[in-house]
Amino acid sequence: MDRGQTTVAAKATTENTALTTSATKLMKDVAFGAAPLTQEHTGGFGGMRFWGSLAAMLHLAKPTRPGWAEYAVEHVSEILLDHAHCEKKAASTALGMIFRYEERPELMEPLSQLAREELAHFEEVLERLTERGIAFRRLPASGYAAGLHQAVRRQEPYRLLDTLLTCALIEARSCERMQLFGQALLTTDPPLGKLYGGLLAAEARHFRRYIELAELYFDPETVATRLGELAIHEACVIDQAKIEPRLHCG
Repeated sequence: MDRGQTTVAAKATTENTALTTSATKLMKDVAFGAAPLTQEHTGGFGGMRFWGSLAAMLHLAKPTRPGWAEYAVEHVSEILLDHAHCEKKAASTALGMIFRYEERPELMEPLSQLAREELAHFEEVLERLTERGIAFRRLPASGYAAGLHQAVRRQEPYRLLDTLLTCALIEARSCERMQLFGQALLTTDPPLGKLYGGLLAAEARHFRRYIELAELYFDPETVATRLGELAIHEACVIDQAKIEPRLHCG
């Protein structure tokens, strides 16, 4: 390597290190509520140049098992199909809460925005399925979301708190797994990896939004304590799930 090549390589390394540091701080700020994450921030990841562990940042009790991302890449068509269903279900959940909690007007606009964003993501994934000649079709439920909702208390207002925090944890796990999946796709399918790089920021933002909604009605200590309890339950659900090509399984 001549001096010119060495200089270019050193500059690239410095730029990537600075970008990683900046992106890590941004994602921490988002996860802990110190900063909002808007669509404009997604370009700051330099087209997939930043990838780091988000499990702790997003209050997950346990990270995804080693090898999941490689398994997902081997079953990319099935993961894409399941992802489409996940986005559709997330939109449905937000809309369902709008109908359930009509007496809480402060929830209406944020939940409506969440539902629209989830449907926009649903359409993005549908486009990728169409590009690959994969027909959208019904999939049996994986049991992940149902398993999480088993811990939701039935009496209000605790049902509201648990539902919001369960939604937050689903977004958190989605964010973590999209990170892993996108990183693994860098060498096999860069365009698809770029899609997941863009969605990563949105999932983190959705996670924080659900926490903020919970804090409208409960003090931060109560929210943090219950989030920790539900995170442990979420980790157990993940551990007990059978290994199959799904975004939230195994």
